[in-house]
Amino acid sequence: MTASTVLHHAALAASVAALAAAGLRAAALVAPRGLARLITATVLAAATAVATALVLGLVALGTSTVALTAAALLTWAAVRRLVPEPAVSVREDVGRWWSAQGRVERVLLGAAAGAWAAWTVWLLRYPALGHDMVLYHLPEAAGWVHNGRPGSVVPVISVVPVGNYPLTFEVLLAWGMGLARSFVPATLVVAAMPPLIAAAGWLGLRTLGVGLLAAGTAVAALVATPAVLASQSGGASLDPAALAWLLCCAALCAGARERPVQLVPAVVAAGLAIGTKTTAAPLTLVVLAVAAVSVRGRLRALVTPLAAATGGALVVGGYWYLRNLVDHGSPLWPFVDAPWGDPRPPLIDAADISFLDRPGDTLDRLAGYYTSHFGGPLILLAGAIVVAIAARSRAVAAAGLAAAVSVLIWMNAPFTGVVDHPGFDVGTGDATRYLLPGVAAAAAALALATRREGIVRWLALGALGAALLAGLENSFDLGFPNVPSPTTLIAGAVLGAAAVAAGGLVGPALTRAAPAGLPAAVLTALAVAVAAPLGALAADGYVGRHADTGTRESPLAAWFASQEEWRERDGTVASTWSLIGTLSGDRLQHRLELIGASEACRRLVASDRDEWLVVDLAEARARGQEDCAPGEKPAYVDPDYSAYQPVGDGATSAAR
Repeated sequence: MTASTVLHHAALAASVAALAAAGLRAAALVAPRGLARLITATVLAAATAVATALVLGLVALGTSTVALTAAALLTWAAVRRLVPEPAVSVREDVGRWWSAQGRVERVLLGAAAGAWAAWTVWLLRYPALGHDMVLYHLPEAAGWVHNGRPGSVVPVISVVPVGNYPLTFEVLLAWGMGLARSFVPATLVVAAMPPLIAAAGWLGLRTLGVGLLAAGTAVAALVATPAVLASQSGGASLDPAALAWLLCCAALCAGARERPVQLVPAVVAAGLAIGTKTTAAPLTLVVLAVAAVSVRGRLRALVTPLAAATGGALVVGGYWYLRNLVDHGSPLWPFVDAPWGDPRPPLIDAADISFLDRPGDTLDRLAGYYTSHFGGPLILLAGAIVVAIAARSRAVAAAGLAAAVSVLIWMNAPFTGVVDHPGFDVGTGDATRYLLPGVAAAAAALALATRREGIVRWLALGALGAALLAGLENSFDLGFPNVPSPTTLIAGAVLGAAAVAAGGLVGPALTRAAPAGLPAAVLTALAVAVAAPLGALAADGYVGRHADTGTRESPLAAWFASQEEWRERDGTVASTWSLIGTLSGDRLQHRLELIGASEACRRLVASDRDEWLVVDLAEARARGQEDCAPGEKPAYVDPDYSAYQPVGDGATSAAR
């Protein structure tokens, strides 16, 4: 752990604290207290981080630690000056809420917090990351750390233009990684999404009058599915984030019936959701439209803030679609082309097979995958259709219809049907994560149905409970490195519950003996002082710990982590076919460069090669260039990759 690493993580902690404080103060204008205030603050803080990185990126400072820290502190100073002090402080709000909880509720909340903390620590200990995260989410963010321009198109995969996907999630990663100069923020963002999904889902359902048991079971069933709970190593990190922002939007829209001003942050949340993943767009736009219609008579007073929120949403979430429209003729390129624009890339065009194209073959080959990875959501979707018919409620019918339409859209979407090669079946099965917004609508339908008396209520509760159990079974059956063992989470829950119980016993005495509450600035400084060394500790050896997870490229990462020259110095790591995010190093000190197979052959025989070189062997074989430099022996080789050290580092003998 170096002083520089500690300072970078102190900058991250201070910037997060500044944006959180600014968000909470501004959120009080929309929601004076409670969970709605927290959700609003989270939306505003995340959107500000993304917008800051994009705007500073115009002058190549979008990942500068100094510039981002200064921008966060200036944001807090501006909000403090321009926004009046809330009538209810955050400390008072939290204190009232905590005092209102019974002893059992407090212990349960402590257990949930302890389990989440244990899960987060486990993610930092075993950062499996997942195929998509390693091959394009992290490389894009790492590329922006080096060029200072978040949102710019960085060559990442030779055959897939991932730089033209919606990139809001990656910009948020780059904001944190630019401050910390480590991968730690990427893990923390992944860890934050399940509790944000739970909090937003809970707020929305409770606002709509759903009871405690049904609301809790519904959000737990949603979080328990592998596409959310096991997203770190499943490659689905975008999908929980998009779902989280969608649910934030929906929860704020539900509250807009009482406080129409909540539509303002709901629009910003919609921008975050749509900018993260296109799959969130249909339901996000629907809930916004329904909320706007429900309060249409009171919107005139909100024209100016809604216009500002729409502008912000376009910045953080709409830019990608506008850029694709201008550059390629279609806002949804490369997935959907237009007659007057660029055609889809050949690989995407070849893989454009939907479930409806091959329903029989897809079910024959993937039925087992669906039940073992998507069992809980299947129960939710089936149950939603049943209760939508039986409940005789417009709200339940609307949510059930949204779920059914989502399924139809998914069935007609690219990549949901099997291709000729069975080797791609797992990827096709994994496309079920695109249906998470529809699954959320199904969970809402079942939860809303519990407001009815009689058999429908018990049928809905039964379906929610069965979905929760199926999701937990599916998730924990995946095992390492997808999820921790149940023992880890149970231990965290026990410690969290014990801490709350102990606090209830000794807290009053400590309060009487202690001086008046410490100022917020002092508490923030103490938090930053604690977070900085902990973050630096987690950053050290991150790539080496990833090597312990047994994912496809982790043996290659293990070899790089064993090389002192790579660990201690900066430089370039050039790769064929795709960049590999972890090879940027614990401190993101290595620039990643994508090169073609022919260029790799040329560099292999160059006497002055000063970069590390990684060759994707499958691509080399496909292009007939596997033996293009027979005199050069790789320093590392496995079934997927070979790697070469810079000339002059003495790396001419095979490591394996």
